Amino acid sequence: MDARLPGRARCKWPNDVLVDGAKVAGLLLESSLAPGGQVDWVVLGIGVNLASHPGIEGPVPSTSLAAAGAAPLAPEDALPVLLAALARRRQAWEEEGFAAVRDAWLARAHGLGGPVTVANGERRLAGTFAGLDEDGALVLAQEGGTALTIPAGDVFFGEAGTDHAARG
Repeated sequence: MDARLPGRARCKWPNDVLVDGAKVAGLLLESSLAPGGQVDWVVLGIGVNLASHPGIEGPVPSTSLAAAGAAPLAPEDALPVLLAALARRRQAWEEEGFAAVRDAWLARAHGLGGPVTVANGERRLAGTFAGLDEDGALVLAQEGGTALTIPAGDVFFGEAGTDHAARG
């Protein structure tokens, strides 16, 4: 993979990867709880636009690694790279706890410290993207010093009412 992309790739809360503000990858988690509240199973789906991307324009433009300037990468070559990176993050989580993964995510966070609107159903909350809490929920700082933790929602960056680059 082209060495120019890692510095341009950013994490968009809660589950997307952006390159230069355009979505290049996304994650989807499904899980089930066992009796007693423990996680019984988790399935992780990952989609990466390697060579092409949807032609859909809107609040979140899309791109592919190839369009962003990466060397061509076939799916069978990308999978081992992706799995190795996932294994490294999982090992860090197991050895150091979620804080290590959270810190690495925040170091690559898109929109951190800037204006954000979070929509969850009919509810829309605006403020500043202040970070992630210890469980990975978005911390939304509002005027007057109030901080809210948002566990899920669609995220829009920029001034309230403008959709500058990202929807979850």
